[in-house]
Amino acid sequence: MNRSRRIWGVVGAVGVAAALWMVAVPLLGHRLTVAGGPPGRERLEIGLAPVVIVALAAALAGWALLAFLERVLPRSARLVWTITALGVLLASFAPISASGMDVATRVILGALHVAVAAVLMTVMTRTAARPASARSPTATADLGPQDCGLGAVARCARSRPGWCRRGPGRW
Repeated sequence: MNRSRRIWGVVGAVGVAAALWMVAVPLLGHRLTVAGGPPGRERLEIGLAPVVIVALAAALAGWALLAFLERVLPRSARLVWTITALGVLLASFAPISASGMDVATRVILGALHVAVAAVLMTVMTRTAARPASARSPTATADLGPQDCGLGAVARCARSRPGWCRRGPGRW
């Protein structure tokens, strides 16, 4: 279920980026142009394809990082991912603050960055695995040994009276 939600999160992030570009460029008539390197070179126009590709790359990279962190740091994956995502968002404003573009282009590009980050951070943090301490205490209070997730106590490879993967004495 998390996979489908994350897929929709990626689609949503790309969709919101494309929608903002469609409003800013074709509807409002503002061309997103930036300086393309050393002085004297022609300006680069940011079209829909680069916006979609960069949003898709950022979304997939964020998903991959979260999946990696969930395996390596299961208890703190959500926190580490959120801090990293905020850092990446802040770092993404560095090129926007550089010279070579007008104020409207800066505002539109900044809005694109914030919109993509907002969708990704909302979806990915909601679908991230929660640490055991963050789970509701009532959710596991009435479970019996057959519901411990490792199979019935009689079939459990680690079966000892009063032991479960949730800790000693917790079914």
